[in-house]
Amino acid sequence: MQAIFLSKLSVRLESSQNAQGLSGIIMLSWISKPIVWMIRMGNPKPLLLESDYQVIVSDDKISCIYPNGKIQTVHWSSLKSVVIRTSEKGPWHTDVFWVLKDHEGKSQCIIPLGAKGETHLLDRLQTLPAFDDEAFIEAMGSTRNKKFICWSSKASHA
Repeated sequence: MQAIFLSKLSVRLESSQNAQGLSGIIMLSWISKPIVWMIRMGNPKPLLLESDYQVIVSDDKISCIYPNGKIQTVHWSSLKSVVIRTSEKGPWHTDVFWVLKDHEGKSQCIIPLGAKGETHLLDRLQTLPAFDDEAFIEAMGSTRNKKFICWSSKASHA
């Protein structure tokens, strides 16, 4: 029924004589296809939003609480690297992640950009010696599968 409604709405836009009618049809068509697909498929897997994740930054550690309750933590004292991973899967899936790893390789904390509390994380990360703001800026414009090293313990000691 909802798919029929979207089709009727598209037809009404087509019959509209306003100057932006064609662009409205194109945009609605582009937006409605995934909506119709989700309705037909019964949306088997609900989409997770970046804001469903919670970042907690304290004096001794960084933690990310996932929507399923899982918690990943890295301690500041053992932080080895800060990487931003980008993906070509956006905009329909999360496509930018912080990846924080410790020295031992035992712990990592993967945080989607846009998680609750993420601005506090960025503020704190930018105080690390030799944090690469240019890598961060470049990552924000990426639409490809790529890694951007924003900080490593090796670089800060060089």
